[in-house]
Amino acid sequence: MDEEILSSSGLPVPTGFRILNPEHCQQGCLRPAGLKAHPEFPLQVEISAYQLAPPFPLITTLRSQECIAAMTPDDVAVSRDRYIITGYCRKALLGKERHEEHCSTPGLNPGAAGRYDTCQFHLQIQAPPLILPKQMEQQGKTLTYRNAFIILIAQLFLSTIFFSLYNYANRSLVSSKFSYTSIPQETANNTKIILLWTWPFGEKFPLNECPPYIDFSGCFYTTNISLYSSADAIVMHHRDVCNSRKQLPQMPRPSNQYWVWFNMESPSHSPNLHFMDDLINLTMSYRADSDIFSPYGWLDPNKEEDTFQIPPKTKLVAWAISNWNPGSKRVRYYQELKKFLSVDVYGRQHLPLPKNKHGQTLSQYKFYLAFENSIHEDYITEKLWKNALSFGCVPVVLGPTRKNYERFIPKDSFIHVDDFSTAEELAKYILKLDGDEKAYQQYFSWRSRLHPSPGGNWRTHYCRVCKALKEAPPNKTISKLGAWYK
Repeated sequence: MDEEILSSSGLPVPTGFRILNPEHCQQGCLRPAGLKAHPEFPLQVEISAYQLAPPFPLITTLRSQECIAAMTPDDVAVSRDRYIITGYCRKALLGKERHEEHCSTPGLNPGAAGRYDTCQFHLQIQAPPLILPKQMEQQGKTLTYRNAFIILIAQLFLSTIFFSLYNYANRSLVSSKFSYTSIPQETANNTKIILLWTWPFGEKFPLNECPPYIDFSGCFYTTNISLYSSADAIVMHHRDVCNSRKQLPQMPRPSNQYWVWFNMESPSHSPNLHFMDDLINLTMSYRADSDIFSPYGWLDPNKEEDTFQIPPKTKLVAWAISNWNPGSKRVRYYQELKKFLSVDVYGRQHLPLPKNKHGQTLSQYKFYLAFENSIHEDYITEKLWKNALSFGCVPVVLGPTRKNYERFIPKDSFIHVDDFSTAEELAKYILKLDGDEKAYQQYFSWRSRLHPSPGGNWRTHYCRVCKALKEAPPNKTISKLGAWYK
């Protein structure tokens, strides 16, 4: 519009702005209308929308002119001397550049699900308000060129601070070794973008930093949902998307994009598997027949300098449990076992076990009850790999069959409850080993050749996706996930 608009308070508003829902502007508020370069200050962007209390135009400083066309505010609020701006960067700029330095805006965060072509930003600026040229003409007697120069210097100073904060935040999310801001464009074009649809259980960890034994060259991991359309793979953690189909991506899916289903829970604790039917291209789980096998632990060959000594033992049997279900097989077996054998139980409503004292506490015991919460093929968790083997206890296992365990660990490294017809027989055998040190030590003979490597951290699991993605067959889709994962 060409004519000058007056807010409800009577103060002038620059041309080019429009008022939405004017009947609600009781305090002189204007809603978002766009961005444009300020004619008097080339490094400043004029926000053509604001919510005023009292009303005055908003001007903020951005580092790059390129972002003027890429940003659109959704909401602007003013509280005294603090501007709070939220909005979105348009996808058009991002698709060509294929990097995450979107708008050089502090506080850059991924947009919400459903905003697949945008990235959400939230910016707070604390600075005195500037006065636009038209107001300068009206208030020329009160605003001198000297004041304008001081304000411009202040804006440039804030710009430097924001740029430094953005770089610092960006370095924390993207490793300096592999950053789109530092590698050649031709390399970036061949890079596989792997998007984590959610952080698993909300737990964050460093991205693009993988263990030395996992090659992730040629891949870039991100949680920025605005890169959805450019991503080569979307990794979806089942427990974070299983409550509703709306938790899955709702935007159009690129034809060459792989969806990776990731789950470390047993089928008994994996609801709504049918949500994934005809959607998933690759599976990643503890199952050995997954497309991406990512176990809770494994055995590595010893190096010459590796030695193992059985930790000093002062106690007999321990069990740590966090989910006490009286009807579960493991709790029912324990209730029978404790009639013939003393067991120290740690966890909720039992003995305390601080996280920083797991090893110190459990290593004192000769035996550890590695009882799984449900019985499924290959479901062998940290209860065996960490609590028993890594801490130097002989595991007494309740889970899949002995044959299944022997696929992963030596047959003389553990005791299986199925080897005994009753819990009383198991108790008698444990007490016998307690009195026969030589027989007990035979359960550690394998340690002269092998050692356990608990590998159950999120970073290791996700790092495995890169290699699998580069080797993935085309046109593979799993029609019935639940028919396999059971």
